[in-house]
Order: sequence, then C-alpha cells, then structure tokens
Amino acid sequence: PDLCRGADLFPGLSPEQVRQAGEYEGERIPLSAEVEFTLFAMPRVLSCEEMARDMRELVDGYAPAKLRVITPKEREACLEHGVTGFPTLLITWRGETVRVLDGYHSNEQVRAAVADLFQLDNEIEGAG
Repeated sequence: PDLCRGADLFPGLSPEQVRQAGEYEGERIPLSAEVEFTLFAMPRVLSCEEMARDMRELVDGYAPAKLRVITPKEREACLEHGVTGFPTLLITWRGETVRVLDGYHSNEQVRAAVADLFQLDNEIEGAG
C-alpha cells in the first residue's frame, strides 16, 4: 500500500511529501494582528457551528490574532481561497496562507496542528 499513490486522501503524494506539506518551513511566526484564523463554515451544519463556537475560545489564546468566519454566501472569498468543503480553517500571516485544515477539528486538534507555527511569549523569554 505504501507504494500505491493513486488513492487515499492525497493521491499521487508519498507519505513523506504529505508530512512535509504539513510542516511550516521558516522561522516561527510572532503572534500579532497580522495572524488570522479564517473558518469557512456552512450555517445550520452542526460540525461547522460547533467549530465556529469553539474557535472563538481558541483564538483568544492566540491574541492578538483574529478570527474571521466566512459562509458560502461570501462566494468571492471561497473562490479566492479555493475552498469547496466545509468546515475549512485557513491560518494566514500577512495575507499568506501558512496552514490549511480541512474538515472538523476540535480545539485540541487545531492547537496540535499549529504547534510548529507560532512563537509564544514563553519561548521569547527563554531565548533571551
């Protein structure tokens, strides 16, 4: 199965390529107002509503980062980012997408998925 690349969630990609694509290459991003969590969510869909509610709490821990929730009514934004499935979470910095999470993710899963992205205050203090 590892040699077969025609199926699975990422057809044509090896497990190593998938792993590398999920890791942020570069220095850690300082938390600032230039960081935005953008959740594409479908109204009246339980998983989307739950994730939108939970993301408000999660983003408070990444202040001053912002949360933006976009519905399919904002078609231009969906097209601009190539979003076709809901929920989808984009993490952007200075307008550039640095991480995409497709599907429902709990706050714990989001924290784990972005652990390599951000420079936290305690890391700054420990470096000095």
